[in-house]
Amino acid sequence: MNLSSAPIPACKRSLINGETGTGKEVIARAIHRQSDLKDSPLVTVNCTAFSPNLIESELFGYKKGAFTGAFTDRIGIMEEAHDGTVFLDEIGDMPTEMQAKLLRFLQTGEIRPVGDTTTRKVQVRVIAATNRNLEEAIAKGQFRADLFYRLNAFIINLPPLRDRTEDIPLMTYHFLRNAQVKVNKRVSKISAAALSALTEYQWPGNLRELENVIEHAVVLTSSDEIDIDHLPINLQSDSDEFIDAKSLNDGLIALKEKMIDKCERNAIYHYLSESKGNVSRASSAAKVSRRTFQRLIAKHGITRSIFQQD
Repeated sequence: MNLSSAPIPACKRSLINGETGTGKEVIARAIHRQSDLKDSPLVTVNCTAFSPNLIESELFGYKKGAFTGAFTDRIGIMEEAHDGTVFLDEIGDMPTEMQAKLLRFLQTGEIRPVGDTTTRKVQVRVIAATNRNLEEAIAKGQFRADLFYRLNAFIINLPPLRDRTEDIPLMTYHFLRNAQVKVNKRVSKISAAALSALTEYQWPGNLRELENVIEHAVVLTSSDEIDIDHLPINLQSDSDEFIDAKSLNDGLIALKEKMIDKCERNAIYHYLSESKGNVSRASSAAKVSRRTFQRLIAKHGITRSIFQQD
């Protein structure tokens, strides 16, 4: 990598605020794609993924012998993203000692790998994101005020999904299209009752929760439509609304079977989800035989592979 030793402009900086699951990384990627750096690297870093002792070497690199296990020189994320973008997720949880070193980098553009005695310059756009109130963290001495003011050259505040309910139908169908591809199952419609329940829900997990709910509903449905009984119990309408005119006309026995069916499907999904698709573990947790559990999977048309992880 050819890094210039000449002075460079100050790093471009942005700060994205938003609750967990509001799509902060999606926005960061969109900024990168629409910028003049779109053909350069975009490197993402979760600031909570590394211990205080490791995050400096991950960001700035290290020299051979700098610490136990440093068998070769290694460049850091900032150098890897030279002329590109670094996305620092959960910046509010970065250790305070590391905050000072990040501040120095933002001020000078200089990095010094752990164990090295020389500095070098890199140029990156830094996009930081947090679900914390940084001003409150500053007041509590948990976040540096000077780093906050350095990062907030351009602030994007992402409202929670409950404050933009008009987006829910649009995002629901977007996630439905994605889920069809992932699950390899044609499901193209969402009933009015289901869409109403989705719109009225408060979504504490925001877009990430909505995406998971739609994917799970695609797994559960046996037709080309997601209905209200394919949603998690906490999203479904009250029992009085569930017992609609059609259900009552079908009779008490049919209504009972329908409700048992719904409960059974949700339970099977839960056990498969918890066991990551392992039928033996799922059937054990459900306290039924493996053969019985497999029969229930087939009965409800559930695709077991969606729960398995690579």
